[in-house]
This record gives sequence, structure tokens and C-alpha cells, in this order.
Amino acid sequence: METLTTRNVAAPAAEQDPMTQALGAFVLMHRANALVTASLAQQYGCGVSDMRALVFIAGGGDTTPSAIGRELGLSSGAITTLVDRLENADWAQRVPNPHDRRSSYLELRSGGRTVLEQITAVYAAAFTAATNDAAAPASFDCLMRAFTNVGTALRATIDRE
Repeated sequence: METLTTRNVAAPAAEQDPMTQALGAFVLMHRANALVTASLAQQYGCGVSDMRALVFIAGGGDTTPSAIGRELGLSSGAITTLVDRLENADWAQRVPNPHDRRSSYLELRSGGRTVLEQITAVYAAAFTAATNDAAAPASFDCLMRAFTNVGTALRATIDRE
């Protein structure tokens, strides 16, 4: 497994402007998240797309297979196969869409909730370690606002296309 270190940053932090430092930190986090996601997928005997779909379904709302396809950039055929795998693993199930009998929603099953609890524990431990065990609400509020704002801004670049 790749080890993430400061070697991924082009110049020493002291020589970089704050934006470059923040972008370097974001890239480091993104790479680590990709490695963790791949490792968890391997642990659970599934693909990365399966893990991402599970997290998307857990986000709530009326999640359709086509919404997951758009989110993950997968074709309808690939989504059908992915949803079949999630159902076979007891992670999710299709339920009829009461407004459109041609479509269905996806909801978590007990197996999916269990996997999500275990995934959440991995990330909670990382957040706790990163904040030096200081679960101060202000620290998490700042992180939450930053993650939300960056996510919203990144999505806005896609929405303009």
C-alpha cells in the first residue's frame, strides 16, 4: 500500500502560499481516501463503485438506480449489475417507486447498515486522530463548513458544464 508523505508536495510548506498548501493537503487527503476506499472494498469483497454506491444510498432521500449512475458516472447496464450485487450482499434492496411504477428506489438493508457503521468507525478514528482527540464542537464545525463549502463549490463547476 502506498505511503502518503510530504514528498507529494512540490516545495517545502514554508515556501508555498496558503492556497498551495491547502490544495496540497486536499490532494493528500484525497489520495488517502482513495486508498482507504480501495482497501475497504477489498476487505468486503466488492468494488470501489459498490462502496461509493452504498454511501450514496445512505445519504437518504429517494435514491434511484439512475441517480447512482449519474453520481458514479456509470451506464444503466453497469448500474443494474451493481444494484444486483448490493442486493445479493444484503446491503441494499429495490423498493417500488410509488410515483412511477417503471422505476424503483434503493434503500439500505441490515448488511449495508452494518458495513456503513464499520466504514464510519474508520473515518471517525481518523478524524479523532487528526484533531488530537479534541472533539471540540468548534473544530468539527469548522471542518464541516469547509468540507461542505468545498464540496458545493466543486459540484458547481460540474453543474455549469
